[in-house]
Amino acid sequence: MRDWWQAWPMAAWMLLMALQPWGPFVGLALAVFGCFLLVWCWKHREGSRQAKQEKQEKQAQRFLTLWSRQRHDWLNHIQVLMAYTALKQTGRVSDHLQTLASELAAEREAARVKCPSLALFLSTLRVEWMEWKTEVIVSPNLSDLAGPEAVRVEQVLRHVMDWLTGLARTVGDPGELWIYLEKDEDKGVSVRLEGESESWPAITESDWFRLRHTMDPWNVQVEPEERGMTVHVPCKDT
Repeated sequence: MRDWWQAWPMAAWMLLMALQPWGPFVGLALAVFGCFLLVWCWKHREGSRQAKQEKQEKQAQRFLTLWSRQRHDWLNHIQVLMAYTALKQTGRVSDHLQTLASELAAEREAARVKCPSLALFLSTLRVEWMEWKTEVIVSPNLSDLAGPEAVRVEQVLRHVMDWLTGLARTVGDPGELWIYLEKDEDKGVSVRLEGESESWPAITESDWFRLRHTMDPWNVQVEPEERGMTVHVPCKDT
C-alpha cells in the first residue's frame, strides 16, 4: 500500500480515456497504448527492484567474506598466543600482543578518513588480500579526503592490489607489504607500496606497461622502485 502513489499516472490515463471527446477509435488507441505503458512500467519497476536486491546481496556477501577472513585471522592469533603460553614463553606473548596493538592502531587511523567507503576499504584491506601481510599507514593530512578524490584513490589502490597479487608467489607464507598514503601537494595523493625483497615479485617492463595502460582512465603516474612502487593520484585542485 505504501507504493500506491506510483499508480497515479495510470489512473490519470484511464480518466483521460473516459473523458476524451475524440470518439471510440481514439479511446481504443489510448487503451492499447495504456496497456503497453502499464507493462513497461511494471517491467521497469521489477527490474529496478531486482537490481537493488542483487546489489544488497552482493554487498552482504562481501561483508560476510571479510568478516569470515577477519575471524580466521583472529583465530590464528589466538592459537599462536595459546602456543606461547603453553610453552611459557611470556616474552613472545608480550611481543605478539604488541604487534596486534600496532595493527589495530593503524586500522584506527585508516578508519578516520572522512569518506566511509575509503575508510572501510583501508581498514579491511589486509583481510581482503590475505596473500599479503599488509600494514596500511595513512597520513593525518588525509583525514579530510572525501568525494570523487576518495573514490579515485580506492579504485586505484584496489586495481594495484589485484595486479600485484596476480604477479606474486602463490606458495609459502604471505609476504610483508607496507602501504603508505599521504597528500602530495604537487601531485594529489601519493600511494606508496613497499614489500620485502624475498616476497616482492619480479616485475618486467611488460608488466609495468600493462599496469600503466590499464590505469589510463585515472590519469595517474606510476613510479617503479626496486621493491615497491609509488602511484600519484591527481586531485581536482592540483
